Amino acid sequence: MTAIESLIKESAKTFKAGKYISFTSGRQTFHMDILKARGVVRMLEVSPIEDQPPYIRGSVNLRGFVMPLMDLKVKLGEAFQEYTNRSSILIVDGGDKYNESALALAVDSVLDIVELGDEDLDNSGKSIWNSKGGYITGKARVRGQDITLLDCDSLIGQSEKTLMARLNELFNQ
Repeated sequence: MTAIESLIKESAKTFKAGKYISFTSGRQTFHMDILKARGVVRMLEVSPIEDQPPYIRGSVNLRGFVMPLMDLKVKLGEAFQEYTNRSSILIVDGGDKYNESALALAVDSVLDIVELGDEDLDNSGKSIWNSKGGYITGKARVRGQDITLLDCDSLIGQSEKTLMARLNELFNQ
């Protein structure tokens, strides 16, 4: 095993059997642990937020709870495209210890809930070396097709957590 392969294997996230929500963004289909998703809604009106990276499209208000909207395509390096009637928002757990923050993740469409068993998952670490910034950290094979697992925890960086906390402080108290 080379040094790079060893480093990749050491840093690999282990995915567990369970339910995963599948969705499209750009030309790719992704799967995310369903326990990270708080819900799915149709696209909402987006209010701009100044001085944010291009992948933060603004904020959305879901039944009085304001949260930042991250466009997954843009976060993964693709160009922004206008939202359509199939566009959806995945409400994703913000990862704080009090479960008070959430992130709205703009995706092209939500497809299905998939049950993955241990035999479906590839936790070898080989799949995390990718050009998507380390957010795609696993793969599985379901019904003869390779699927891509998105690591939600690494997708939400410190700047997004700071923004979620700021919006919580301003609007959600």
